[in-house]
Amino acid sequence: MMPAKAGFAVCAIVLAPTLAWPSSSAHGQIEKQLIWCNAGEPTPDQRVEGCTAVIQSGLAKGADLARAFNRRGFAYHVKGDMDRAIEDYDQAIRLNSKVDVPFYNRGLALADKGQHDLAIKSYDRAISLNPRDGEYVMDRGLAYAAKGQYDRAIRDYDRSIKLQQSDARAFRYRGEANSAKGQFGRAIVDFDRAIRINPSDAKAFYQRSLAKDKIGDKQGADADLAEARRIDPAVAR
Repeated sequence: MMPAKAGFAVCAIVLAPTLAWPSSSAHGQIEKQLIWCNAGEPTPDQRVEGCTAVIQSGLAKGADLARAFNRRGFAYHVKGDMDRAIEDYDQAIRLNSKVDVPFYNRGLALADKGQHDLAIKSYDRAISLNPRDGEYVMDRGLAYAAKGQYDRAIRDYDRSIKLQQSDARAFRYRGEANSAKGQFGRAIVDFDRAIRINPSDAKAFYQRSLAKDKIGDKQGADADLAEARRIDPAVAR
């Protein structure tokens, strides 16, 4: 699963250039808060402070205000406060329901809470607004997999792979779903592809070791397990 997106576009968002802050002795602090909300790499607490200042200023309207709520939600998400994150994503959606990112972010937060049915509905909205984003489809697949709906998950992984063929994760996730269905041969093919794309994917080596063990390839399973542990000793614990 991908982390939430801070802005309405990948990388950064900015308030409208016409948004002017009043001059005062606190001007410098206000400018700092504006930057914390909209740019750079502030800490989550700094982003919450900055975006709260933008929201409470009364100067941000419409899409700008929606961006501030989405960014503050992102900060709460990073802090692990999913309830507040979802509240802010909801506000962003109410202010601008034609943008995909807050729907996607809300889906991630709901999935983190284990509310996979609601997460799927939120992903559905994000995908309807931006059907070319393979991340959205892949994470919806994860939500279906968490519900045990592996065939439905695999359909989403298939679609995600068509949209972003160089992303090893979709192949690994599809392999995991095939393993859960007992289709270990297909799973191994998926793990093979994931490893070709990303030879440092310890999880793919570990999952392939489990699948190989299921088909009686003890030597191959042991080799993959050793490689998984070499890459990441924690992955096979």
